[in-house]
Amino acid sequence: MLGIQPIHIIVVIVVALLIFGPERLPQIGRDLAHTLNEFRKGADEMTRSFTEEVAKPLDRQFAEPVLCKNCNAINPGDAAYCNKCGAKLG
Repeated sequence: MLGIQPIHIIVVIVVALLIFGPERLPQIGRDLAHTLNEFRKGADEMTRSFTEEVAKPLDRQFAEPVLCKNCNAINPGDAAYCNKCGAKLG
């Protein structure tokens, strides 16, 4: 696992005990676990949002272009306002 051997883990635990002391180590472990869980939840939410966005129907992208009555600019079919002049479309 990433070149980490059991002796490396033991050394890290001993150094952590020396730096933080045995009374603070459980709280640090809980905080680290909480942080990792929050990170995992955020990553899952991003993945879910991305998957939903990709899975949306593509019919919006292929809607008929809309011509602005104010400046005659061609706009995407799902646009509510003109991209050139800002006038409200249809």
